[in-house]
Amino acid sequence: MPSSPPIALMLYTSLIILLAMAAYIVHMHKITKRLQTTARENGKVPAPFGTWTAPPHAPFRPLPGLGGAGAAPGHATGPGGGGAGALRGLVARIGEEGLSGLLSSRLDDMGEEAEGVPQAVARLGLLDEIRILSRHAGGDDAETLQELAAALRSQLEEMGAEVIDDDAWAPSRQKAVEVLCDLPAGSAPVVAGKVASGLVFQGRMYRKQAVILRTAPHYSPIPTQQGDNVH
Repeated sequence: MPSSPPIALMLYTSLIILLAMAAYIVHMHKITKRLQTTARENGKVPAPFGTWTAPPHAPFRPLPGLGGAGAAPGHATGPGGGGAGALRGLVARIGEEGLSGLLSSRLDDMGEEAEGVPQAVARLGLLDEIRILSRHAGGDDAETLQELAAALRSQLEEMGAEVIDDDAWAPSRQKAVEVLCDLPAGSAPVVAGKVASGLVFQGRMYRKQAVILRTAPHYSPIPTQQGDNVH
């Protein structure tokens, strides 16, 4: 029976996962802010960097519950229902002031995004951020964050989006942002950590799931970030 990995290796792997996730979120948030600034200057909302632009006839549905032009007048209630109002209601229940303020700001940013893919990407980004925040929250706040994540997943499903959050390595649905070649020769690649979720929107692969991969030395082909967005 194989021995357990050394504690030092486990800590090193966990540190790499946390650093990669933090860098990815900061990078995507900077891009979003830059695009929002451009939108205000030009008087229009551009799609996020690297997105697939739908043809005019694409059957995008308006996002329920956000209000404004084209918003659906009604929205199902329940664990994942209620649109933006349900999300803000959950955020209001969070007792830690800094955390509540951060999530309120994220909801404000999300409300500025255009319908369709940009709105789905905004919700997916918030879902990934909540996954990180949940690791440091406790008590009632941790439970509320789980409810918030469930509500976001429900809304994404209603938009026709599939969240890619796989545990097993699948190159067709995942990309490796970090590769650790520390497994015995001949071992199959395994996912050591999840950095960001992937997205399939209305049947199209939009973004692969970003993961940290453990492989045997000289694993071929070495997975890369190429093919992140599949149009």
